[in-house]
Amino acid sequence: MIGVACTQSAGAPGGGGGTELYLCASVDSHGSGRLLHQAPAPSWPSFGIEPTDPRTGSSPRTKLRAVILDPEVVFVANLMRADAPALVTSFQCDFSLMLEPGGGPGAPGGQSMTANLRELKVLACPFIRTNETKVVTTVLRPCSVFLETKTHPNQPLSGCVTVEEVIIKISPVILNTVMTITAAMTAKPKDEAAEEEKTEVGNLWSTMNIYACNYWFLGVDSASEVTESFSDQDGRNFGESFKVDVKVIQVTMESGLGHRTVPLLLAESSLSGTAKNWSSLLYLCSDMTLEVNYFNETHAVWEPLIERVEDGKRRWNLKLEMKNNPVQDKSPVPGDDFVVLPEPRTAINICSKDTMNITVSKCCLNVLTNLAKAFSEGTASTFDHSLKEKAPFTIRNALGIPLTVQHSANLRVVASPGQGKLHEVGVGQSVDLEYSGSGTSTRGKLSALQRQESCLFNLSIAPTGYSEISNMAVDQPGRRLYNVRDPVLQENVSVLVQIDASEGNKVITVRSPLQIQNHFSVPFTILKYCPKSRGMVNIGLAEPEKESDVALDSYRCQLFLQPAGHLEGQYGPSSTCIAWKEQVHLSSEVRSLLQCPSADSSFLPLQVTTLATPDHLSFISSQREDDWDPAYVIHLHPAVTLRNLLPYSIRYLLEGSAEFHELQEGSTADVLNARIGGEIMEMVLVKYQGRNWSGRIRIAQDMQEFFPVCFTCDSAEKLSVDLSVHVARLHGRLTLAVFSPYWIVNKTSRVLQYRAEDVSVKHASDFRDVVLFSFKKKNIFSKNKLQLCVSTSSWSDGFSLDTVGSYGCVRCPANTMDYLVGVSIQMSSFNLTKMVTMSPFFTLVNKSSYELEVGEVQTEEGSVNGKWHYISSTECLPLWPELITGKLCVRVVGSDSKSKSFFFNKQDNGTCCWAWISMDLSSCLCVWRCDVNISDNSTVISFTDYYDGAAPALLVNHTPWVVITYRQSGSTESRALNPGEAQRFAWDNPAGVRKLSWKCQEHSSGDLDLVKDECGQFAYDGLSQVHWVSFLDGRQRVLLFTEDVAVVTKARQAEELEQFQQEVNVSLQNLGLSLVNNDNRQEIAYVGITSSGVVWEMRPKSRWKPFNQRNIRLLEKAYQKHLAGGTPEPGWVKLETSLEVNFGKVPMVMRQPFSSTIRRNFLSGIQVEFKQSPHQRSLRAQLHWLQVDNQLTGALFPIVFHPVPPPKSIALDSEPKPFMDVSIITRFNQHSQVTQFKYFMVLVQEMAVKIDQGFLGAILALFTPAAESHVDKQKTKLIEKDLAMLQAELMEASMTDNSGLSFFEYFHISPIKLHLSLSLGSSGDESGQQEMMAIQSVNLLLKSLGGDTDRRR
Repeated sequence: MIGVACTQSAGAPGGGGGTELYLCASVDSHGSGRLLHQAPAPSWPSFGIEPTDPRTGSSPRTKLRAVILDPEVVFVANLMRADAPALVTSFQCDFSLMLEPGGGPGAPGGQSMTANLRELKVLACPFIRTNETKVVTTVLRPCSVFLETKTHPNQPLSGCVTVEEVIIKISPVILNTVMTITAAMTAKPKDEAAEEEKTEVGNLWSTMNIYACNYWFLGVDSASEVTESFSDQDGRNFGESFKVDVKVIQVTMESGLGHRTVPLLLAESSLSGTAKNWSSLLYLCSDMTLEVNYFNETHAVWEPLIERVEDGKRRWNLKLEMKNNPVQDKSPVPGDDFVVLPEPRTAINICSKDTMNITVSKCCLNVLTNLAKAFSEGTASTFDHSLKEKAPFTIRNALGIPLTVQHSANLRVVASPGQGKLHEVGVGQSVDLEYSGSGTSTRGKLSALQRQESCLFNLSIAPTGYSEISNMAVDQPGRRLYNVRDPVLQENVSVLVQIDASEGNKVITVRSPLQIQNHFSVPFTILKYCPKSRGMVNIGLAEPEKESDVALDSYRCQLFLQPAGHLEGQYGPSSTCIAWKEQVHLSSEVRSLLQCPSADSSFLPLQVTTLATPDHLSFISSQREDDWDPAYVIHLHPAVTLRNLLPYSIRYLLEGSAEFHELQEGSTADVLNARIGGEIMEMVLVKYQGRNWSGRIRIAQDMQEFFPVCFTCDSAEKLSVDLSVHVARLHGRLTLAVFSPYWIVNKTSRVLQYRAEDVSVKHASDFRDVVLFSFKKKNIFSKNKLQLCVSTSSWSDGFSLDTVGSYGCVRCPANTMDYLVGVSIQMSSFNLTKMVTMSPFFTLVNKSSYELEVGEVQTEEGSVNGKWHYISSTECLPLWPELITGKLCVRVVGSDSKSKSFFFNKQDNGTCCWAWISMDLSSCLCVWRCDVNISDNSTVISFTDYYDGAAPALLVNHTPWVVITYRQSGSTESRALNPGEAQRFAWDNPAGVRKLSWKCQEHSSGDLDLVKDECGQFAYDGLSQVHWVSFLDGRQRVLLFTEDVAVVTKARQAEELEQFQQEVNVSLQNLGLSLVNNDNRQEIAYVGITSSGVVWEMRPKSRWKPFNQRNIRLLEKAYQKHLAGGTPEPGWVKLETSLEVNFGKVPMVMRQPFSSTIRRNFLSGIQVEFKQSPHQRSLRAQLHWLQVDNQLTGALFPIVFHPVPPPKSIALDSEPKPFMDVSIITRFNQHSQVTQFKYFMVLVQEMAVKIDQGFLGAILALFTPAAESHVDKQKTKLIEKDLAMLQAELMEASMTDNSGLSFFEYFHISPIKLHLSLSLGSSGDESGQQEMMAIQSVNLLLKSLGGDTDRRR
């Protein structure tokens, strides 16, 4: 409904008239608008604009008011689907506008406007909603916005906007809804032609008329008169002011399925600011506060991520200032020296004087990981909007007897028509509870925690025949033990309530204090002995990797196991019961071994290892030990687990078992009959190199952690393969991992042989399978060297295979040539195997549309040795050079004409090669671009079709009468470029000196390497100046000769002198990062980035520059004396270093040794400066001081990392320097996709690192998942990523390399000096099991590290 009211009155009292207009409009389902009601209009014109009252001479006052009630604005992705995701916005608006008359005829009047926006909210829901629709999420909670503006006669506009609170929720379903709607509303780009037209190369090297080529750098922009855009500012708008005040901004990031989500990250902020003079030069100043918390689901509390400051009194504060400066247009002339740079169009300063303290705990890392996973799934195109909603609470009855549940008033049963609070839950059944409604919540964290407060939700449960457990809080996950009483038998029985939280859903399981967890891959039937029937009774099934709850009436009985599933009927019940409660008072952990006899007495029984551990209880209702039953979890483990970490299948047969079992690559199997008593297991390596290989291991308790196993095959050659077995002991079981220390992959298309001491292995050229290699030494981590032989070559020098992540080249000498093989070493995902890839060092890649032949050049004249290598289009093949010249030439298949020779063993970012081919009694020019990319272990020579701009250089003569001659240095053939002509240039001899020599008669000449931007000028006939400039246009270098300064300015883009469009300065005074492991309540480290002390600076030109340390101390001492009143009246102070300064002036100045303003300042901990102009970006980032403190008790090194200050003798005469300083200047323009780095510099000061093993283990434990990780539970696809990496074709990355080019004019990284101290000791605290496991992984990795000096480059 829309209501509009308009009133009008004259200036005299009692005079005037008015009218009201009511309008109600709706849009029907077909999208057509209909007018429902309109009041009759009065006789005078609409809104009653009356003439001036002749008696008073004043204009009438006009007042307009509009009221809008609850319109709905719907954004939907698909109108044809009722369940399409949509965003619905609704609000109420009360708008009023009052126009005041002026002081006289024709005088401007004033106006005031107010707008009150109430109940503004945004919902995410299906397009068509019904009363039963529950899948509705509030994106923006109802908020109010108040806007007021006023304008008085001859005065600027002033206004303000006030927002009480803005509460926004972001969840995966909301994000996906917004992305879906945005994608549907965004216009799709038109399909372009799949194939681009091929560039015509017939007249590629001919001269061109520059006036017909339409080069962008020759089109000089036309000038405009200053009066065309000049407007007289009367100053009427000066003093405009607008205030914004947002008292609370709250953003909650939630995770979960569908619309029922749980808040995990909460950011609270406030914003207040003022904008002035937006009609002329905008000035903006604002303050923002920030506080970020994450939700600890384990303890149901909010913990700080970005902490409050001043002992929690206020939030962290950030100030922002933005200022617009007038446009300054300058037309610089090359050679002029501009000292003062223009101010940027927009200058933004962001600074904070508060210390930002960030706390990162293990729970915080889990929250961030869960959010990242949830939102990545939410943004995927496969996101399912019809996800089944999970109820906030699910009560599951695992007691074995019926259960009565009574919930609080703000909960109700899902889809229950009744309003009762008592509900019956049958045996093995569950009931879902949801929120009955949400009232208005207070602002702050309670708005996000309202659904999780313990005072809001509680339950009461009563097992049938037992007493009630009342007011049970369900806010925190955990396991709680309660006592219930049987009134008939007059005895107490313990009941355990297990609360698990996952993605916003809390599952409340009511069970007995005994639980069984099956870690086998086969299920087990749980049996109990019944004294009445004197037999076994089935009481449940223990599924693999699941929790099975024992019924309350079976808790105190003797329990037995029997294999089920595909083993049903093959084994009988266990001969003994699960032993645990008889020994719980002797040991916290009780181990036992069960044997299930085989149905066939000739085979071994099935072995089950049980481990009974106390349950982790978070609450016990009674403190007397005699009053409650012990709560335990019984884990069922196989005695031996076999893991296949080979890229081949293996079969295994245990001594006394019935048959072989096959284990696929990357899979795990339980050895069900192993007793760990010295029995023999026979293993067969299936189809390795076309044969089956057999080996044996003896399973015993005294096995070493690593031991070799020799596999042999039945052949006359007596071949053998050495593999290794890793033995891990955990929870009383053995895990045997069969692996090979090295996987060697042959991608050379040649026969390879490997030799090391007594080991010799042959690797066929057409054999794409992996060679399993191992050295004969007992210690697999000892340093070993391998020798390589290619085809008929000699053996190479020995090289190491132990340096993971290294790349290199191995040389194998032969009679007439040397074979170069690239070697890369990578660690497998399971950290036991090193994957070694042998590939040809030189590779040819044909990306052109021609079928080519490549030949080696054997003489300086360019003759080929007679061998041409055929390479079809889009093919990649190895190149084995047979000559030492290092040159190649190329031709088209079927043609005798070949290109000029070029080096293939030197880096080359583009050489134009061309040759003539005969076609129907005529000749055609074919042009390619050749790129040579060299890395440590490969050299890729690629050929691509010529494209426009791929020539090495374009010469342009834009002069009216100057003739330019040019040639390649060392070449006798020169060419002339007449005025008004342009011509592409390519190297006559790509293997020669790559310099372009140009000459202008006798006036000037030069040699250019066509690598960097250059410019210059020379006099011609004493009358005119000819300018030349070398610059990049795409990948092509352009050399331009002209007399027009404006053309030179446009070609160079004048980036050094043009006004910056934007300048952003970010300054953070201090930052602290605390690393906390909240599992063991231990702070590990504190990382501090701090600011400097007092720094005195001077401004000789346009940039502030600090004094050296000696002058800073003298200036500070004199300044403190000045503050104390010790400065003479004139104010000039002369220091020991001959500086003369005046502290009394504003600003403070210095007159000796030169005149300059000075200031007292400090260097922020983090300082970032970013500037951008139309053709240049510059970034400078400084980090003043970085220190890492070890917070562990009894640390060997209290300070882990810190910069090392220079000696005092050097420091006094040097300026204060930040620990790290990064400066980057890039140039760009709209005509080039190539990034040009004009300046790239990184300076790092001397530093010290001191680490002990305890600190390293604590850090690894913080970032390592829990010990019972998903990897341990995974049974298959353990090496899937490694196998996928091995299947990659030869150099397929080279065929799909589309990375852009970057050019560096100045590149500098300072030498890094590091003092490293590493201790194998640890702190005084005892490290936990998880830390020790992390340290073992690090030790395993450190053992694999080796020097890189053995690799032949």
